[in-house]
Amino acid sequence: MVRRNSEISQSEHNETRMRRAWSWLNLSEKSESDDEKFIFLWIAFNATYGTEIPDTIDDDRDTERDRFANFVCKIVERDRERAIDKALWDTFSGPVRVLLENKFVFGPFWSWVQERAEGTDWESKFKERKRRVFEALGRHDVSLVLKEVLARLYLLRNQIIHGGTTFSQGWGRDQLRDGRRIMETIMPLILQIMQDDIDEIPDSNVWGSLNYPRVGDPERPE
Repeated sequence: MVRRNSEISQSEHNETRMRRAWSWLNLSEKSESDDEKFIFLWIAFNATYGTEIPDTIDDDRDTERDRFANFVCKIVERDRERAIDKALWDTFSGPVRVLLENKFVFGPFWSWVQERAEGTDWESKFKERKRRVFEALGRHDVSLVLKEVLARLYLLRNQIIHGGTTFSQGWGRDQLRDGRRIMETIMPLILQIMQDDIDEIPDSNVWGSLNYPRVGDPERPE
């Protein structure tokens, strides 16, 4: 039996989303290399924020940025224990700061390398972005810091997924190690915040509909 989207309840979208995300997080914990851990953690993250894309959207890059921003706002608003704030500030201010100091996960730097117009004055942009984020970190502006951290990690994700690194060796080990440490700390927190919200309101439409919902028999294992 194949179902269409209108036949799938919001509670099922929510349940499927969380099952998928937890499965990838669990797999990351069993993996040994930074490469594998980071990839599986990012898939878990994708499972949390990925939603159905409207037909009217033409620019996938803008869509991804918008979804990042909207998702981060939802998570921070529902983080009643301020767990992500504590993780960014107390536990992982070291790796976060090191990541933000790393030009190799800053988009305009690569635009400069590729001689594109967007890379003009990348160094001044880099300094200004760091200044803004460090100030935000100091005043506990969790949304701004988390958005910037995830934007840097998204660039790292692209480098890995699109074959821009060598497995288990090469120039990118420092940022991959720090990225893995950040992701393996914040992802369980993000998932738990979402899980608590969904457990409280199973049919909440806050998290949206899945772009790839489960269309088969709901009684059979996925």
